[in-house]
Amino acid sequence: MPMKDFKIVLAISNQPFAKKVIRILNSFYTISLVTSIRDLSSKIHQENPNLIIIDYSFGGMRADEIYRGIEFLHPNVNFIVYTAREKKYLAKKLWKRRAMDYLNYTDDPVLFVQNVNKTVRWTIQRNETVALEKTVDKIEKAILDVKKTIKNWETSFGSSNTRK
Repeated sequence: MPMKDFKIVLAISNQPFAKKVIRILNSFYTISLVTSIRDLSSKIHQENPNLIIIDYSFGGMRADEIYRGIEFLHPNVNFIVYTAREKKYLAKKLWKRRAMDYLNYTDDPVLFVQNVNKTVRWTIQRNETVALEKTVDKIEKAILDVKKTIKNWETSFGSSNTRK
């Protein structure tokens, strides 16, 4: 996947910080900034993002509450929680549920972008691995189907060893 095809929705309340981050990330990814839960829902439906980065508290809701709604509608979306250190244990609980990662609060946009890049690389590798595993599963199923068909033929028509 070309990196520009990788879509990220950024749901961060600190707008000046978010705008700095977007200036950097826009060079590599397709970025959308949302400012409300309604905008977030709309962007998810419109753009089918690969990744959502969300403040632990956004739009008057906690990330775990938001995530439950997102997970119900879009179960395959990747999700990162952006949190202050004192909320780290809550982010870890959410991570155990399904969030891919959590980013500790930083006011350094470069550090934030570096952490996002690591997660994007991991996401791409994970998605490629999952796709490869699905392909292998399909091949293994096809092999089993062929073996089953051969066994049925042998049962119906006799094995090649019995026809000699």
